[in-house]
Amino acid sequence: MRKIGYARVSTNTQNLDRQLGALRAERCDELFREKASGKSMKGRPQLERAIDALGTGDVLVIAEWDRATRSMMDGVSIIERIHARGALIKVLDKPHLDLTTPIGRASPHLSHKEMHRGAESAKVLLREGLSGDSRAPR
Repeated sequence: MRKIGYARVSTNTQNLDRQLGALRAERCDELFREKASGKSMKGRPQLERAIDALGTGDVLVIAEWDRATRSMMDGVSIIERIHARGALIKVLDKPHLDLTTPIGRASPHLSHKEMHRGAESAKVLLREGLSGDSRAPR
């Protein structure tokens, strides 16, 4: 099992020190870092490389979940891609997203389903709002 760390900041004026310190304390074997917007998964080559580097039983360690994604739908996609590789995720600031522990492994099924339902609900609300449905929340 390897631990692969991922850290991101949005701008060149921000620094990665706090996140990298947390990932080093976790004893990550490899660190991927980038300065890029978190609004979308596009333009995030280091996140892609980190996920691609995962093998069966490996763990992607992220210090802060909002550094990986700000979008619920992107978050679901990240978790699904990690799972498809036979790997786990450990988010240091979100204990329910620590799939390396028995409690974390028990709760993600709920959390993952809840996130997926939330993402699906968001898509429906967005679609209704864009179609001009007056019942859609504004």
